[in-house]
Amino acid sequence: MAILREVESAEGNVAHQTGMVRGAIRIGTTSSLARHFIIPALPRFRERYPNIKIDLHLSDTVVDLVQEGIDCVLRAGEPKPSSLRVRRVGLFQWYICASPDYLEPHGNPASLAELREHVVVGYASSRTTRSMNWTFQEDQEQTSISMKEGLMVNDTDAYIAAGVAGLGLIRAASYVVRTPLTEGRLVRVLAGLETPREPLSILYPRSRHLSPAVRAFKDWCVEVIGKQATQL
Repeated sequence: MAILREVESAEGNVAHQTGMVRGAIRIGTTSSLARHFIIPALPRFRERYPNIKIDLHLSDTVVDLVQEGIDCVLRAGEPKPSSLRVRRVGLFQWYICASPDYLEPHGNPASLAELREHVVVGYASSRTTRSMNWTFQEDQEQTSISMKEGLMVNDTDAYIAAGVAGLGLIRAASYVVRTPLTEGRLVRVLAGLETPREPLSILYPRSRHLSPAVRAFKDWCVEVIGKQATQL
């Protein structure tokens, strides 16, 4: 059995190197990660690996890879302890933002103390359904604070839309708000305030022998998506 695995691994390495990898893989991730990282870069992946078919399973909830038949997942944030292997792809940062329509009547907070007085849009955790606290880095220590919420949502697109509509401050991953910031629909608030950088990671079963197709996708994520993430 060990010899067979070595032969399969060697064949997989040859296929990987020559671009002859083929097969179907099921990738789990969130809709925002798919939209901002995976889908825009997929044409280059298809050019390199034309014989790999990808099935994207999109969900904001944590999925059971074995039960759902998923080969690997791309996730944002610090992975919870599990039996899965973790390969870090890159890092992203949290930005506090608001629309000009919100800031004009309410003012721009200049400190954490002033920030606490503002209304925010809450984001409900997919695990607990409760609103997620805002975390900041103060004097080399992490500070987590509970904010005043006028609205709570559990979807990233709705969360960003609420911020753009002026319903309150939002705290979002840098890659999610890049476009509305560039277009001026959102403005960064307390840009000098340090927020913890968090990882983008590929997770896959520890016990499962990776097929050449899954290995090719994992390595491609490290190469292509990691390069984008370092620019965030």
